[in-house]
Amino acid sequence: MAKRTKAAERLAANETTKTAATVRAETKTADARTAENISTRSLIYVGADLPGIKANTVFTGELPKILDVPFVRELVIPVDGITEFLKKKAVTESRAAFCYRKSVEYAESLKR
Repeated sequence: MAKRTKAAERLAANETTKTAATVRAETKTADARTAENISTRSLIYVGADLPGIKANTVFTGELPKILDVPFVRELVIPVDGITEFLKKKAVTESRAAFCYRKSVEYAESLKR
């Protein structure tokens, strides 16, 4: 095996650094695009009626604070995912059904 020269080692290290930097930059760009898509696309709340928010309300942009509850957050989904959600909700033991039941309890607790 041939010995690597210091120059060759520095060049290899430089290429690795450039590659890592490029990957980080591409990741940041992709993350920014994803954040932009989330903030501009329509989301629908598929839980129980809450004070001031009816079931199946569509949102664009920021969500109301009343929806900032762990299980309720899972009931805010992209509009194009509603069919899949309804299929999952029909299965009694599913996470979607659990979150919906919790949203009913949450709504009742807010009414008291």
